[in-house]
Amino acid sequence: SCLLTIHQLLFLSALISTFTPRIAHALSSASNAATTKTTNVQQQQQQQVQVAIVEDYGDIMELADLRYDEFIASEDNTGDKFISKRAFRKATAEIHQERLEEGATVFLAKKDGVAAGAAELSPVEFQGAVDVVSTDHADANPLLYVTDVVTSQHHRRMGVGNALMVAMEQEAARKCCNKHEYTCLFLHVEPDNDGALQFY
Repeated sequence: SCLLTIHQLLFLSALISTFTPRIAHALSSASNAATTKTTNVQQQQQQQVQVAIVEDYGDIMELADLRYDEFIASEDNTGDKFISKRAFRKATAEIHQERLEEGATVFLAKKDGVAAGAAELSPVEFQGAVDVVSTDHADANPLLYVTDVVTSQHHRRMGVGNALMVAMEQEAARKCCNKHEYTCLFLHVEPDNDGALQFY
């Protein structure tokens, strides 16, 4: 028979009331453990990545080679569009100096001593493009643009991008210091670039 007595129903009700919180707690604990494990792995990866501001000639050459390998060599580099690595290095050094003088800061990420990624934090893109003079807090709240973010194809999913973003946020906060209320960071991605949209 499928019929249950009142005593059986009361017993089942008490049993469910007893174990439901335990099951929920166990599921919650398992979920928290998985999240903690993922966070710990990301933190360990990030700690293995060293990020520094590009300052000397050696850094600039590593930056140029990284950008060349990921931006130029990975494309169809033939015919009239061909650019030699030597020419690209020279152009990178010149452009870096120009943008440095205009307030840009370039970061180079290394993993195991090898250039693994780079990114630039710059006010240059807003020059002549955004009218901040008319705002009440123009001097207090600088605008900085995140650009030329690149990760070596050999170092993807290793925390390089995260490490670069943390370094840029820290540098923006340092520039802010006590004399600014806040710093606005901007960037853009293609609307169909799901990976970039998820990352940022």
